[in-house]
Amino acid sequence: KFCEDLGGYSGVDAFRHINLRAQAAGVRDSITLEDFNDDDESRKLVYGIAMDRNERRITLLFRGTYPEGTSDWARNFQFEMKKVPTPQTILDADKRAPDHVMFHRGFYEYMFDNQDKDYPKERYEEIVDVLKPLVQRYPDFKLYITGHSLGGALATLTAYHFAASSDPAVPHPVNVVTCGS
Repeated sequence: KFCEDLGGYSGVDAFRHINLRAQAAGVRDSITLEDFNDDDESRKLVYGIAMDRNERRITLLFRGTYPEGTSDWARNFQFEMKKVPTPQTILDADKRAPDHVMFHRGFYEYMFDNQDKDYPKERYEEIVDVLKPLVQRYPDFKLYITGHSLGGALATLTAYHFAASSDPAVPHPVNVVTCGS
């Protein structure tokens, strides 16, 4: 059903598509864009957070690789692997889990290893800070994360960290729909 709702779109385009379909069906005010960050999109992560009150769903959407004038392609080509400790929640749940996992370095650093002095927070922390109040206000809503290309990779990476989080403010389960990640 979620994929059908997306109509082949992903990221912020998916939000626009779903909202137009809802309006065409006469549904008003069911979908709201709770946050959209495209500040300095040539260097920073672009994401949106939408809420659908009819479907009882919060959706985190990541933009895919922007074709020109951004650092996205540089991130895509940083494909060497980065070794990261396995989250304790996973180690506790599965005694056979390895002590580390490997991630695509460019994607991981885009989300978690911010070295931009003008951008003090990690992008992941920024997203969690926006999501927490929504999840607390709507605890029975499901969380979906989606994106295409670079956005799909970031959606997968974020979902992994949400799923492994022991923070009660991070919703579980996490549903992920990606295209070309």
